[in-house]
Amino acid sequence: MKSTRRIVCKAFIWILLSSAVQPLSGIDGSGQDIDGRWTARVLRDEIRIRMSIRRYPGMEGEYEWTEYFLLSELNGYHSGAEGTFTVERDAGRLEFTGEIENKRGAGQFAFRPDADYRAFLEARGFEAVERKDLLLFCLADVEKSYIQEIGRKGYDRLTLSQLLKFAVHGVTPDYIDAVRSAGYTDLDPNMLVKFSIHGVDPVFIEELAEEGFKSVSAAMLVKARIHSVDGAYCKAIHAEISEQISLEELIRFRIHDVDKAFVGELKSLGYSKLSPKRLIKCRIHGVTGDFIREMQKAGLNDLSLNQLIKFRIHGVNRSYIDNIRKRFDDETLSAEDLVRMKIHGM
Repeated sequence: MKSTRRIVCKAFIWILLSSAVQPLSGIDGSGQDIDGRWTARVLRDEIRIRMSIRRYPGMEGEYEWTEYFLLSELNGYHSGAEGTFTVERDAGRLEFTGEIENKRGAGQFAFRPDADYRAFLEARGFEAVERKDLLLFCLADVEKSYIQEIGRKGYDRLTLSQLLKFAVHGVTPDYIDAVRSAGYTDLDPNMLVKFSIHGVDPVFIEELAEEGFKSVSAAMLVKARIHSVDGAYCKAIHAEISEQISLEELIRFRIHDVDKAFVGELKSLGYSKLSPKRLIKCRIHGVTGDFIREMQKAGLNDLSLNQLIKFRIHGVNRSYIDNIRKRFDDETLSAEDLVRMKIHGM
C-alpha cells in the first residue's frame, strides 16, 4: 500500500465486513456497476471526497464514507470545468463525473472493478470474489504487491475479510517483522490485527519487560494496551509500592483509577501497607485523602483502611458522626459503634 495520506471510513468497511449485513444493491457479482453521489472539497495539494451509496437492502438510510486523494493521483482533473476524473488503483477505477469550482464540487461516481485483480485474488484461493469486495479493496488501496508480501510472511491463507482487516488496520510486512523480533512469532491473523489496532509494538513490549513483565501472553498485552498500562505507568506504581504486583492487578488499577498520586496521598496520611486489593477497594468505595482528613477532623485518627471502607459502604460521614454524637451526647463512640448504628437506622 502507498504511504500517502488516505483516510478510509472504517465504519463503512466494518459494516460491509459484518456477516449480518447483506451485500450492497448492485454489488452482487451480476455485472451491474456500483454507483452513487459524491461531494468534494479541495485542500491545498489534496482533495477530500465524500461518496454515498443510496440503498442497502434490509437496512435504512444511505451509507457514506470519505477518502482523501492527492491531486496528483487524479487523472483528468481540471478545476472550474465539468467533466470526468478518475482514480486508478489495483482493484479497480473510481470515475467521478461532475464539476469542481471554487474548491468545491459534486456529481456522480461509478466503480469499475479490475478483472485482472479479481483473477489475481481467485488464483490465490479466494472464491466468489464479488464487486463489493473489489470496491472495499479499492477504497483501502490493497495492492497486489501488498498481498504477495503478506503471503510471503506466512499469511497466505487469509479470508478476504481478514486480508482487508490487515490492510485497513496497518498490518504491514514491516509491522509483522517488528512484532516477531519482539518474540511474538506465531500470532494468528485475528490477534495480529488486535495488536495493530491497539498499538502493541516492540517499544511497548520492551517497556513492560523492563518493569519485570516478560513473556506476557498476546491477549494480556492487548488488554494492557487497551487500559494504558505502559512502562511509564508501571514504573510510577512500582516507585510507590514495594509489594510485587501482577500485570493483571495493574490493569485493574487503571480501570479503577489507582495512580501514583492516589497511592502517594494515602501513604502521606500514614497508610503504608497498601495491598493491591485494598487499594482497589478504597478507590471503588471513595476512600480518598479528603475523606480520611474529614474523619481525622472528627477525631478518628487511627482508622484502618478496612474501617474507612466500611464507613463509605454504609454512609458514615462527618455529618452523620456529628449528629449521632450530639443525639447520644457521646464523643467516645467507636468506629464499630458508628457502623452498627448506621446499619440499624439510628
